[in-house]
Amino acid sequence: MNMRAVIILVCAALALPVVLSVRPVQAQENKEQEKKEDKEQQERYMYQWTDGNGVVHMSDRLEQVPVKYRKNTQTITMPEPENSAATTVMPERTPSRFEAEQEDKQDAWKQRYQEWKERLKEAQKRCDALEQKRTKLNAPWGTTAAAPEQMRVEIDQTDKDLQSARAELEEARTMVNKVLPDEARKAGVPPGWLRE
Repeated sequence: MNMRAVIILVCAALALPVVLSVRPVQAQENKEQEKKEDKEQQERYMYQWTDGNGVVHMSDRLEQVPVKYRKNTQTITMPEPENSAATTVMPERTPSRFEAEQEDKQDAWKQRYQEWKERLKEAQKRCDALEQKRTKLNAPWGTTAAAPEQMRVEIDQTDKDLQSARAELEEARTMVNKVLPDEARKAGVPPGWLRE
């Protein structure tokens, strides 16, 4: 054997393990690429289901959906990302039945509170207007006793209207400042529900 053949044989022997080791590396890279593609494919879907209590759940992995809810699970296709930095767009969440009931209760309390606040405001305006009217009616005479008979009748009627308006004002103040907050506290209503 000549020297040249020996060198070629030695080089081939040394290169063989390198060639053989390249194939498993490529196979590993191919498997990793397939896994990455599968994961990307899975990430394009969201799974939505409603449990026995009416609570809506979502997951991006089907295996997180309890088996008993899988047949009623909605599959939501997510839009393809336009670039690798794109963020996942979540579908709009539907409030659960409990959340909807809480929102209805909150709206009812707010409406009740606002109605009494409006009554308080109107009663205050009415009181102010009647007090101004009474002052104007009494101004020329100084006292009701010094006013002519017809004027006294009008002043007396204004006093009755003013007394009624003051009673309405006091009732509205009591409702807004004491009764409604107490009722809300006893019903377990958060204080924020009564605010504007």
